[in-house]
Amino acid sequence: MMKSRLWCSLAITGLVLGSRLSMYALPASTVPRVKIQWPVAAAAPALATLHNPTQRCCYWEYYNSDFKVPQTAVAGTATVTVDFPDTDIPFELKTNQIEVPVALTGLASEDDQ
Repeated sequence: MMKSRLWCSLAITGLVLGSRLSMYALPASTVPRVKIQWPVAAAAPALATLHNPTQRCCYWEYYNSDFKVPQTAVAGTATVTVDFPDTDIPFELKTNQIEVPVALTGLASEDDQ
C-alpha cells in the first residue's frame, strides 16, 4: 500500500518560476481548509471532503500525511478549493481553486486502514 499525502503551498506569481511565499508571511497558527470535490461514477451522488492540513514544512507548505482517497471516488478530475477561514491573510489569493487529475492506482483508500 502506498501512503498518500495531501499538500498545498503558496506561490508568488510574476516572479521567478517556483517562488514561494516567505516563511514569515503567515503566523505559524495559520491552517488552510481544503475542499475536494471528487469525480464519481455516473449516477452516483456527489462526493466532497474537507481537510485541514495542520502539518507544515517551511511555513508555506501545508500537508496531511494521513490522507485517504474516498472509496467511492473514481479516476477523473477533482476540483480542489483552498481557503483560510480562520485567518485574515495579509494578501489576496489570485486563485483558490484548481482542477487536479485523479489516478487511483496504488493509492491508499479508506478501506485500507
